Amino acid sequence: MTTRPEISATANAIEGAVRARGARLVALAGLPGAGKSTVTEALCARWQPGVRLVPMSDDRVETHVVVEDEQGRRAVHFQEWWVRLHAGLPALEILPIGAEDAKPAPGVLEALAQADVIVLPPSNPVVS
Repeated sequence: MTTRPEISATANAIEGAVRARGARLVALAGLPGAGKSTVTEALCARWQPGVRLVPMSDDRVETHVVVEDEQGRRAVHFQEWWVRLHAGLPALEILPIGAEDAKPAPGVLEALAQADVIVLPPSNPVVS
């Protein structure tokens, strides 16, 4: 198993749709080219969620799922597992690709230190 598995055409299409949606949100916030923390701050200022929201990192971190099927034991991108495979194969392991090298986004460590409650949302609200 490689540390950066190939992503199928289906997962690439999904990722493209997610990026397009993200680009629309960035354009809505008026911050083309900005990092996740800057965009999150701008969107929170606009939408007033009533809580402090910060992304864990401005670095890229992807969720991959280890499965076993007729192709053997392999890791697939979370979106491929959830959408193309309909989460029909048991998740043997969850791999946060890039997490080891990711640095906390600005304000994350301070927010953790000051928080009374910390909510760690899933990558997909339907999954939880």
